[in-house]
Amino acid sequence: MLSVKMREIVNYKRLLGSALLAVLLSCSLVYSNQSKYWVFFRDKGHQGAAELEAALAEYVHQLPERTIRRLEKVRSQENLVTYEDLPPYLEYVKAIGNSGAVIHRRSRWFNGVSVSASAALLNDIAQFSFVREITPVVFYGLGERQEEAAPPGLYRTIFTHFLDYGVSLDQLNQINVPPLHELGINGQSVLVCMMDTGYRTSHRAFDSAEVFAAYDFIDSDSIVYEEEGDWPNQMNHGTMTWSALCGIFPGYLYGPAYGASFLLARTEDLSQEMPIEEDNWIAAMEWADSLGAEVINSSLGYLRWDDATGYEYSDLDGNTARITVASDMAAERGIIVCTSAGNSGSAPGSLVTPADADSTIAVGAVGSNDSIMTFSSRGPTADGRIKPTLVARGSGTACATAWSDDALGSAGGTSLSSPLIAGGCALILQVHPGWTPMQVIEALTATANLSTTPNNAYGWGLPDLLGAISYPQNDSCTISLFEGWNMIALPISEPISPAESILPEAIGGLFHYDPELHSYYLTDTLYPGKAYFILYPDDRLITLECAIADSIEIHLQEGWNMIGGIRARVPWESFETLPPHSLLPGSLFDFNPLTLRYELKNAVQPGRGFWVFALNECRLIIHLP
Repeated sequence: MLSVKMREIVNYKRLLGSALLAVLLSCSLVYSNQSKYWVFFRDKGHQGAAELEAALAEYVHQLPERTIRRLEKVRSQENLVTYEDLPPYLEYVKAIGNSGAVIHRRSRWFNGVSVSASAALLNDIAQFSFVREITPVVFYGLGERQEEAAPPGLYRTIFTHFLDYGVSLDQLNQINVPPLHELGINGQSVLVCMMDTGYRTSHRAFDSAEVFAAYDFIDSDSIVYEEEGDWPNQMNHGTMTWSALCGIFPGYLYGPAYGASFLLARTEDLSQEMPIEEDNWIAAMEWADSLGAEVINSSLGYLRWDDATGYEYSDLDGNTARITVASDMAAERGIIVCTSAGNSGSAPGSLVTPADADSTIAVGAVGSNDSIMTFSSRGPTADGRIKPTLVARGSGTACATAWSDDALGSAGGTSLSSPLIAGGCALILQVHPGWTPMQVIEALTATANLSTTPNNAYGWGLPDLLGAISYPQNDSCTISLFEGWNMIALPISEPISPAESILPEAIGGLFHYDPELHSYYLTDTLYPGKAYFILYPDDRLITLECAIADSIEIHLQEGWNMIGGIRARVPWESFETLPPHSLLPGSLFDFNPLTLRYELKNAVQPGRGFWVFALNECRLIIHLP
């Protein structure tokens, strides 16, 4: 017969489904006997016509280019946006949230918010001087239904990406790119140089791509597309790699850095494989350096030439091959270089140059199930360093092809995985323009899925781009907040109070869960090792100066606890408890603010909050392995 304690454990395991978790974790923020109402405001907080005009002008500057193009079809330039397009005044929204009402939606056009609140609370809200009217939210359905306020985690009912990714969603999800796009991070203002065979620049996937300069290092002119007399299909490889990084073809393809600007270098002559191409590569890199490139993608690699000369494995030491040395020199000048690890198979040391460079991101290829492809080249380098650095989708990777201006397809090889990582680097630089190449590499590897157990097949594994932008550097950290409820934790070593000093636009304050009372409570202090629910009015990145934690010790009560992590990814198997074995296996969950689901995790990441179940009162110690 099972003991009482064992029966409790078995029962808890049965409750680990996400739906039941949502019920289990939603306690004191749920109000009964409430309905949803619209609260409309009298104005949008502007004092006079001049302030309103300034707000309209500022709003236009904040709009994405694609939105402006759409508005220009139906409005004149002088009236591109109107009063109705401006968001509700934030101070009014905060006042409603601070009153105790639960805010569900905001309306720009109708200048109001929908809320759940009791009748008594609605009477109080009606007395606010800025409230114009309160009316019920109309529901259509069969029979009567009791509406309840949404607890943390139930702010939205359905999440739909605002970009129509099509099949490219899978390859972007693998490295966690879509949340950055939701935050408006698309590589804008970052200059990326592509070094490849040529490019079908007329392809529809590149209609929105800004090309700053182009040069053909084979024919010494500015024509980088295929010309008469070129080797057949000369521009196909470059078209595929460039599109994987930045292409836009709604319904099929979005590259991670679809907002970046570009230098296009044609360096690879398909008709031969001779050492002159290495010189083209180096010349192109110096050209990119002179024009201010911040990221270079080279889906090319060199080892043996057609004349039977080339590099031996002993030369792959990071200091011998010319393009390897040039790649390191580019990094010294602040350029992030991403390159293919090679397609030479699964034997140890099957890399190609310049993947052996110690400051270059060498990228291997995985398939849709995250498993390494057999053709993907392996490390180590000749001097024993782990390579590749990272991996990304290199099998069935969605891309554009050069057969026509609207041809689409898919391709495989580390040539396709490298531009996905290069695009991710552009996203990081948009958020952190001051980061050096080595700091970008550190952020990517410290938050990747094999961060603590790298190997010569996967390197440090699949990166987590959202985790990478949250990685603390230079005594500062960045957290991502999405409209609605978020579960956050700062990788801090000292408390921060008041929380409003760093999160001034939060609605209703911070909520932490008390496992003894089985309810949430309001707090204004952020403590190391603790996680919090926070309601935010919009999508936002917040960077703050703070003391960063390399380790934390958290006191846990029996039951569910909200915890935070430290500066880097720490896997579950590295958690320590006193007494030992105090955590229920498989009980680490985070809350996804976009899908509104609790998701099972195997590691903590900086900036995110997590749930964990303690079998008994204990101390949890999390530190860098």
